[in-house]
Amino acid sequence: MLQIVQSMLIGVNEMNSYDKDGKCIIHGDCLDEIPKLNNDSIQLVVTSPHYFSAEKKYQRGTGFHYTHYVGEPIFDILNFMEALKPKMKDRGIVCLNLGWSSSQGGFLRLCEILLNIARRTGWFMPDIVFWEKPNPIPTQGRFTNCFEVITIWSKYPDYEFQKKVTYLKNIINASVKQGTGNTSKPFPNQIPEFFIDVFTKENDVVLDPFSGSGTVGLVAKKMNRRYIGIDIELRNIEYQKTILSQKVIENYE
Repeated sequence: MLQIVQSMLIGVNEMNSYDKDGKCIIHGDCLDEIPKLNNDSIQLVVTSPHYFSAEKKYQRGTGFHYTHYVGEPIFDILNFMEALKPKMKDRGIVCLNLGWSSSQGGFLRLCEILLNIARRTGWFMPDIVFWEKPNPIPTQGRFTNCFEVITIWSKYPDYEFQKKVTYLKNIINASVKQGTGNTSKPFPNQIPEFFIDVFTKENDVVLDPFSGSGTVGLVAKKMNRRYIGIDIELRNIEYQKTILSQKVIENYE
């Protein structure tokens, strides 16, 4: 039976509470739950914050983030990145996928967020990976956006692979997946596979603090990594209980 860990079960400086399969699923707001995780324990974060139709809008201050991209509140991704820093191993990596749209300031809005992370939280962004989507949503009257960026964050100006890599392009070609029922739209499996393969070793801890439909956990389990998933929406947590069952994992491709 997959364990759902409530807030009070994971205390600061206590052992992260995993089930026998190396999974720890937490129902809660990641801005509240991340500070309760062990310091210096996370090797890799692979995540994409929920779109702003989610139950909580992650932003600083008041107002709607999409009103205008100049002078608007920076959403709580800054608090999130600040909270992560002491929890990451010295050479840990954060892989952050942030989307954008023309109604939300376009690409300039994304650049503004990334600059604020670097300037205000002390993280370095030494690299970037492009996610190319063969099946993008068609757009009328403007270019159809067929890629998203996944930024690589480190405590240092450089980063280290956890395996020998001689030549690896910074492009992931993966189709957008359809969501199931009321769950968040899942990552393509290829995205967490790509980063878990090069940035972790077996039994390392992989965290997805906006875990949605649990794709990162599914891939982490298949690749023999421990996994912590946090999500604010109970329906996502319940769905993860199903897909992270042993039967599903054994049939994973």
